[in-house]
Amino acid sequence: MKLSNAIISAISPLSLFILSSTTASADTFKMKDGSSINATIISETNDKYLLRAEVSNNVYGEKTVLKSNVLEISKVDPSIEAFKKLSSILPTPDLMSTKQYETIITTKLKPFIQKYPESPHLNEAEKILNTLNAEYHTIKSGGIKINEKIHTPQQIEANQYDIQASIEYHRFIAYAKKKQFRAALSILENLETNYPSTPLCRKAQRLALTILPLYEKKLKKLHDNVDAFLEKRNIALEGMNPGDQTRTSKLFAQEDQQYQELLQESIANNNKIKWLPINPYFKEPIAKNLKMVPIHTKKINTDLEKPAVDTGAYYRDTHTALEAGDYPTAKDHFEQFKRTKPPELLLNHLETRLTEAKLVMQELEEQQKAEEKLAKEQEKLAKQQAVEERKRIAQEERDSKKNKKTKTPKKEKLDPKEDTKTSPSPE
Repeated sequence: MKLSNAIISAISPLSLFILSSTTASADTFKMKDGSSINATIISETNDKYLLRAEVSNNVYGEKTVLKSNVLEISKVDPSIEAFKKLSSILPTPDLMSTKQYETIITTKLKPFIQKYPESPHLNEAEKILNTLNAEYHTIKSGGIKINEKIHTPQQIEANQYDIQASIEYHRFIAYAKKKQFRAALSILENLETNYPSTPLCRKAQRLALTILPLYEKKLKKLHDNVDAFLEKRNIALEGMNPGDQTRTSKLFAQEDQQYQELLQESIANNNKIKWLPINPYFKEPIAKNLKMVPIHTKKINTDLEKPAVDTGAYYRDTHTALEAGDYPTAKDHFEQFKRTKPPELLLNHLETRLTEAKLVMQELEEQQKAEEKLAKEQEKLAKQQAVEERKRIAQEERDSKKNKKTKTPKKEKLDPKEDTKTSPSPE
């Protein structure tokens, strides 16, 4: 708040000083004459205040006012202004490192909570801190935040292709926003090589069509000025004393050598499209990049006529089938994934998992065959035992019947005549 000329004139020039702090802790003194002073109390007596008063933005000075001239004092909670700086922390940006989380937590959230335990925004600050801590621990364990979403290590494993493509796309956007066109176009090369035909690659290519004309204009200007830069550097060298000239010439030679090494490293790259590093004192690399502009533009226009392919779905389906132990389905999805020419690391990763899954499947099949063989043998043995048992029971029944016949005595039949002779006669 700016003070009136009358108030400023009443402040001693010797007491003026400039501070970088804000007016967060200042109170508002409403004076009976209708003016206001944004200030804090340094000390007071029975009838006066010694104030640290704001003269203009972040300019303060000491001022004495009579209490009898003060209509009211509006107290300002300093935590309210301090919390405004915290309210923009969430949502956190993508791809934050654990170190960045630690810095925000230790230099902003925790100090606020410790300094303002009675703040009306304490609960909000604690919620922000809890969110940051949760994200921090996930990132520390190998997770990542991309597309405004936190991914655990397990989620990354399940969707690694799309997540890696997203990381490359975010890098492309970051360089494009900084107008570092060569770096952005180099990232696009990687997208086109490892994530071709994906929606994110197509999205980056469409943006590249707006970047390429700007980069071409920049390259032309650099190309036209190479000779002037060299002449200017030589003139500067000639104007130096012999000692400085020698040292500076060696420095220039070292810088040129470092650039040549970087250039050769870039040329050795196997990408089909090469955006060479640029140095304002070397014309040929600039000329080569200029030639690449229409070539890459034509390639992008050709690619954009083709439909996008959701290669990430093939990766996810392969992963899901592997997790379920379904090797045949995983192999089918993997073959679809392989045909899209994905990054070699991901390809090797899935191939390793497929090999392991195949071995597990073979072991299970062998185990199943052994169990089926054992079951058949046990069934055959059980049938044989059942037949033997039936034979045994039948034999026992036959033997039992035979034994009964042998043990039962035969009744003798009496001759009727003999019976009459032997019978006593009646009296």
